[in-house]
Amino acid sequence: MNYTQEPKKPAEDIDLLSSTSSQSEFIAFEGNSKHKIQKLEIFSEEEIVKVEAFIDDLYEEYKIREDVYGHIMTTVTEAVNNGLIHGNKLDPTKKVTITSRLISSYLLSFTVQDEGDGFDFEAVIQKDIETVLENYHKTGRGIGIFLMRSLTDSFQFIGKGNIVELVFHI
Repeated sequence: MNYTQEPKKPAEDIDLLSSTSSQSEFIAFEGNSKHKIQKLEIFSEEEIVKVEAFIDDLYEEYKIREDVYGHIMTTVTEAVNNGLIHGNKLDPTKKVTITSRLISSYLLSFTVQDEGDGFDFEAVIQKDIETVLENYHKTGRGIGIFLMRSLTDSFQFIGKGNIVELVFHI
């Protein structure tokens, strides 16, 4: 599994379908492919309910399997919380952007991007389960990235570590 990747190039052509103050829906055309893209921006932990509603809408729209729905809810929420707390340091002027992209009829991708400085994710993703659980039992922290890695079909950090991509077979 590849955990790092250079930032992706933007889509060649994007048509805006709808937009509200914190959520947008687009159709992006990349070469001959068409992808539906939906974005949500949040600024605080109190807005996590928006993430849950965002995922609930995708569950209904794409008829996501129930077991995968649980994995999506757990991992995307965890990634957003990590971005708010560790990336943005709970700064209410900084946002976390969640982007969903329907890659094909059976693949759904999420990117979660914060406005922080990134981190040394290589050191974190190399930890074995025993180390992760020991740290979790001592501090109550440190299990989120392990969950993301375990519950997704593909998982990777992009760039400096302030963007994570989570991919699911739906």
